[in-house]
Amino acid sequence: AFEPQATDPAAQLAQFEQFYRVHMAAPFQLNQALAPQLASNPNASIIHITDIYIHAPAPRFASYVATKAGAHSLAMSFARELAPAVRVNTIEPGPILFLDEHDEAWRQQVLAKTPLAREGGLEPIWQAVQLLMGNSYMTGASIKVDGGRALATL
Repeated sequence: AFEPQATDPAAQLAQFEQFYRVHMAAPFQLNQALAPQLASNPNASIIHITDIYIHAPAPRFASYVATKAGAHSLAMSFARELAPAVRVNTIEPGPILFLDEHDEAWRQQVLAKTPLAREGGLEPIWQAVQLLMGNSYMTGASIKVDGGRALATL
């Protein structure tokens, strides 16, 4: 979950380790384990989900964004390593779905900085997946799916 940095040092470390396991270690292990099987598929593709904030990290979300940036770096490394047999790309979501804990004030604040001024929903992510899966000449690419949110300052 996209959540602010914990305040207690021990909680910060635990939070960072949790984000690391989910955003970096698990995808790394999955890529390593699946690469041999994928290499035999002529249109093999791996898609990592990163985040638009890897390009403009906010200190308030340091652990989350740092591990998402690490996931992006891993994806680009795998794109180079696994080519030409397997294509590896990323999708960088922005405000796709608000969570129940996001109150109306937070939602309006985010949408005010999103040029398309609306929550994206899941369909745009699916459309990006279809684009990446269907285009056999894309590897090492990143697609922002954020309603233009990356254009705004944080």
